[in-house]
Amino acid sequence: MSRDMILSIASPGDHDSNIALVSHKGEILFCINEERLSRVKKDGRFPQLSLEFKDKLFDNRQQRVFMLLPLEECRKRFLKAGIELQINEEYRRRMDFYKEIANGDPYFVSHHEAHAASAYYTSGFEEAYVVTMDCGNYCEPWNTTIYHGKNGMLVPLKKDTICMPKLYFFTTALIGFTPDEDEGKITGLAAYGALDRNALAFFEEEFNRKDNIAYEISAWKNRVSKEKIPTLRINTELIEKYKYLFRGISPQDIAYTIQHFTEERVTNYINQNVPNVSESNIALAGGLFANIKLNQKIKNMGFKKIFIHPAMGDDGLSLGAALWYLGNERKIRPFRLRNVFFGPSFSNNEIENILEKRGLPFEYVENINERIAELLVKGHVVARFTGRMEYGPRALGNRSILYQSTDPSVNDWLNKKLNRTEFMPFAPATLQEYAEKCYKNCGGSEYTAQFMTIAFECREYMKKISPAAVHVDNTARPQLVNKKSNPDLHEILSHYFRLTGNPSIINTSFNLHGEPIVCTPEHALMSFNKIGLDYLAIENYLVTNDK
Repeated sequence: MSRDMILSIASPGDHDSNIALVSHKGEILFCINEERLSRVKKDGRFPQLSLEFKDKLFDNRQQRVFMLLPLEECRKRFLKAGIELQINEEYRRRMDFYKEIANGDPYFVSHHEAHAASAYYTSGFEEAYVVTMDCGNYCEPWNTTIYHGKNGMLVPLKKDTICMPKLYFFTTALIGFTPDEDEGKITGLAAYGALDRNALAFFEEEFNRKDNIAYEISAWKNRVSKEKIPTLRINTELIEKYKYLFRGISPQDIAYTIQHFTEERVTNYINQNVPNVSESNIALAGGLFANIKLNQKIKNMGFKKIFIHPAMGDDGLSLGAALWYLGNERKIRPFRLRNVFFGPSFSNNEIENILEKRGLPFEYVENINERIAELLVKGHVVARFTGRMEYGPRALGNRSILYQSTDPSVNDWLNKKLNRTEFMPFAPATLQEYAEKCYKNCGGSEYTAQFMTIAFECREYMKKISPAAVHVDNTARPQLVNKKSNPDLHEILSHYFRLTGNPSIINTSFNLHGEPIVCTPEHALMSFNKIGLDYLAIENYLVTNDK
């Protein structure tokens, strides 16, 4: 291993601990979230399992450690803003550990520096405005930043605290979903509602108030359970207290109103702070930009091109921290991601041994991709486990559940199998060659749409041929698949297209609700049996559900 290999650790203590291994030239070698191995959703514990797994694959010598800002520096920043921050002893122990594994010399990067670097350096834009926005963190007394990226350097332009992400977080809890996990349900539910003036007045008042209810009601608390798992504290008494303000307003209308308000406030903020929108590119990161409809609105402001980092939330911080260092110390330039398959993979031999031990009915299939397409044509649901696991929250074909896009009822019966309550249809994977035939205004968004990070309005052709993938507001969140970046999924889609004339299939993540996406063959087999799907294509082996 090169002396300049970088091990980057993001372990906030609250949620989404992760690691990244990157070469000094910016080659991304390995990324993983602790939750994928621990099987605890949004696991915020120190990523010990991830480090142990990494050590099985890579020499653990000659690595420097790059991580988020130490709490002592966080405390100084908060004090400047007039906020007293107590430093948890658990964090102190972590700092000591980082210093030990880095031979006393870790390199620290702040939260929003990491977000900004993740967006800019993987955008491929030599010049772009970079906006980060999330619910806030222990590292900085702000939750919104704007940078100007040019010729490989990021220059900070603005740092703010605005409560828009927290209000969305609050609304998720108010309607009865799980904050920091189910915000996508609010986005989907919004399409069924209408603007409510009373709800809008509440959000406007809270937005303009410094000590608003959003911060009072919901906050990550570094409280550790018996299993040493940090838990999310929601002040349920205050939630109940404020519900009376929304009595008589349907959940759909509340959802529509917060989505409308979010889109309006964020696009106005960007308009006020980013010059020459029509001549500029924009790159986004931070948890708020998991909102695909908001991202669509931002692109429609008139930007030339848009990019949203695939792991836009805190699951992208370790990679962002490494890229911040490389940009400042090694002067790397922005590049395009060929794909985001940065996790572990497993050989056919390993998988065959596991299948034989389980005594499952399976067969080896030489051209597994064609077989998958043929099964989809016949109306079967196929779980697919192949190659390296995806980085980020979206399943992009390697840890996915696939189905034909012609059956709208799939959104009912497959969600029930997966124990999910969803208001958006499943996302389509679409041959990129047919993007313009299926979706409107793709120009400037094709690259980011490879990672399912933006919504598009659907054309009549898409509504007719793939009704299962089109939402009631006539939008979809596609994964645009090209041969270079995702050759195997492209082969499945191409063969399916030859058989049906349809360039799209349904692609949803391979996991039950409340569980992380599967990582290992054992996870895949366990989920396959629990869900009761028709087939599991696991590398070149096809497992049949014999129930």
